[in-house]
Amino acid sequence: MQIDSIDKARHFLGRFGFGHAQLEPFLGREATELLDEWAAAAQGDQRGAPVLGDAQAYSQAQPSQGGSRAQRRALYQRDRDRLGAWGMQRLVSGRSALEQRMIVFWHNHFTSSVRKARFLPLLLAQRARIEREALGSFASLLRSMIKDPALLLYLDANKNKAAQPNENLARELLELFTLGEGHYSESDVLNGARALVGWGVNPKTGAFRAQPTRRSTLKFLGQSGAFDGDDLVEILLARPETAQRIVHKLWLEYIDMQPQPRLVERWAAQFQREGYQLLPLLHRIARSDVFWQAQGALIKSPIDLTVGFIHQTGAQAALEGDDFLGLWKMNARLGQRLFDPPSVEGWSGGQSWITTTSLLERQRIVDKLARENKGQGDMGMGASMVSVATPSASTSLAARMLPFASEARTLEAVLRDPSYQLR
Repeated sequence: MQIDSIDKARHFLGRFGFGHAQLEPFLGREATELLDEWAAAAQGDQRGAPVLGDAQAYSQAQPSQGGSRAQRRALYQRDRDRLGAWGMQRLVSGRSALEQRMIVFWHNHFTSSVRKARFLPLLLAQRARIEREALGSFASLLRSMIKDPALLLYLDANKNKAAQPNENLARELLELFTLGEGHYSESDVLNGARALVGWGVNPKTGAFRAQPTRRSTLKFLGQSGAFDGDDLVEILLARPETAQRIVHKLWLEYIDMQPQPRLVERWAAQFQREGYQLLPLLHRIARSDVFWQAQGALIKSPIDLTVGFIHQTGAQAALEGDDFLGLWKMNARLGQRLFDPPSVEGWSGGQSWITTTSLLERQRIVDKLARENKGQGDMGMGASMVSVATPSASTSLAARMLPFASEARTLEAVLRDPSYQLR
């Protein structure tokens, strides 16, 4: 599909990235070629990663080592703020907005939280793990994430004992990470937990550990064997429901809130045959009529609202230092604090972003962004908004930033237009 209009450019860039201040350079380009370029530009590393406390610092803050509650709180809050600010900085300044969007997507799929990971460098390591496969293979990502220490701690893997199985990890592996509800039994959950006994986190180093365990024959999803966690993953990857669930979730991220079952099944079958490679699936989405017909069909997440504003106004270079911490806290007030989903199910998205309380906060944030444009805010972005605030005479500002026709003439009016809440 060729991008042959400003409307298409805005739609494509807002869905696969976070928008862009200059739309004209994308006219005449093939959507799939752009996806390939963005995938090639993905960094897949931890450039500029924050310095967090090491294992010794966290150990010395524990009561057994004479640490005080105030010392532990100060270490945790310092690292939490550094991690959050850096995460926002990557969303704003990363070379590939497509990669950054997919990292947030996977962070919301394989949930973990700063509140439960007592050693916050584990969250930094988890982000690196996700970043390596964000645009690669879901199969490889699943095999890696099932051994991720932050996720294992979040799902109480260390409490899973042969004599008393803890089902949290097994249940979420089945329900959230792969098959989805209705495609497994409670017996599968219990036997999955038994197969995962011995997998956990070394409390001293924070590393994954697989303790030697005597495996007995178990029945899992109709198959029998002396299974461990790796075996469970391969059984789940062979099931069509796993591919269907991932395609369904990507539909909600990139198209609209009403996935078409037959098309999901067809794309999922291709996705599975191709080894769960994500880029060919994104190509199918970008070539589909349903994608191009879905302008304004999704409610912006807080990150779409705030980070999208920065990308659309070309203000990336104006942010520095504490601006990113302020951006992280701004998103927290809107209900999307990076590295801290509300539950194991992650952020629900869709209509859940709009409540009486959040709508008032969104309007307050939009007003703040409008003040930034006038140079009256405290994030220092006003001077960098020339590219979108003075569009070409042939294209209105509203057409460049809004999914529907609007009479808005100024950036402030565009930001306050109700359709600015949509993408």
